[in-house]
Amino acid sequence: MGKVSMRTRTALLACLSGLAVLLGSSVGAAQAREDAAAIVVAATSAPASQTTTSTVDCVQGDGTTGSCKATMSVDVSAATRASLVQIESDPNLTLAQRSQMVASGTITFYYRTFSHTVSSWYGGWAWSEGHSGGYYYNGSKVWLAVANYGYKGWHQCNYGSGFGYSIKVTFCGERQRPDLGTNVIAEYDNFEVHAVAKGIPIYDSKSMWVNLYPSGVGYYHWMN
Repeated sequence: MGKVSMRTRTALLACLSGLAVLLGSSVGAAQAREDAAAIVVAATSAPASQTTTSTVDCVQGDGTTGSCKATMSVDVSAATRASLVQIESDPNLTLAQRSQMVASGTITFYYRTFSHTVSSWYGGWAWSEGHSGGYYYNGSKVWLAVANYGYKGWHQCNYGSGFGYSIKVTFCGERQRPDLGTNVIAEYDNFEVHAVAKGIPIYDSKSMWVNLYPSGVGYYHWMN
């Protein structure tokens, strides 16, 4: 089976999303399709930190499955509520914003961090790649790349490794996901695993991402 580039995959998903609207499919159905097989890390106002690992068959260059295993691990911190002290000392907030938020007495947004890694054996060699980030949410909105209330999250890729392999990140960033719901964002780490087999350089394109929801729930995926 031939490889499908991320650009092609994105175009196909966009076409499918448009077709779903034409057919009357709901946003909830789209979310259920994509996130059904994901590692799910739920969130409440103050959950304990969570670590989850899943192992599945992966696809090798010849299209066969079962000859290697891919392990996806997710480690997510407990949510931390923003304090009045943080709001009052935030230099990114205007005086009016600080005054309004302090006067209301309700600081209702939270912060979480995540670490999402994938590792696998391929052709007798081991590789791993991951991305991590920190995001805010308040029940009606989730944000990372764009600041809200003076707070902005962070996201980084390419902290993986490979013995006999090299990892090249081709895209590390955020995309809006209106096909999955209102105010849903996704953080992507698209990368290539490069190696030399019998003197011939080869590579395989892969992708990992997390869909983040205003409730704080994260759905963690990877595609080989």
